Amino acid sequence: MATASNDGHSGLQRKWHHRLTAPIRQFYSNPSRPQLAFFWLNFVLPAGFYLLVSGTVHSVAFFTYTFFKYPYEPSSALQMAAIANLVLKLIFFLGIEVANLYAMRRFRRSRLAFLAAFVLNPLALPTGMTAFLPALLSILPTWSDIVTEGLSLARTGAISPSSLLLLVLTGQPVL
Repeated sequence: MATASNDGHSGLQRKWHHRLTAPIRQFYSNPSRPQLAFFWLNFVLPAGFYLLVSGTVHSVAFFTYTFFKYPYEPSSALQMAAIANLVLKLIFFLGIEVANLYAMRRFRRSRLAFLAAFVLNPLALPTGMTAFLPALLSILPTWSDIVTEGLSLARTGAISPSSLLLLVLTGQPVL
């Protein structure tokens, strides 16, 4: 009798296990072209850019600027590194957004996923990322810090409008 109830329970477990794992297995074994495009465009490329390019550019720009400039001007060195990083990040961000628009036209059945990524990607800029999915876990803490600290610094006049713009776009305060 205990075997019968366990068999019924294991049958239910197998049914739900199959319903949950079948789509995941299908994605890993034979992903569709829109799924691959979405994954590469909105997760792999932005994460790779953040890990490999963005941090390296910031470090190289900072150390190059401090080597050729007076070592007693750290704020201008930080501003120069932040601006160089921002320009590169914005160019990459615009490339991802254009690619999302292109993919939205190319893959008509997956249009909503690419449109959602296109709309949500700007929320990731203050985290230092260029896409929403890799920055998902750090978006809310970063935005809450930016709102509280940025507005208080702007109200007191301790931060200029250009520095406030840099803070919103990069998440890095430059006073």
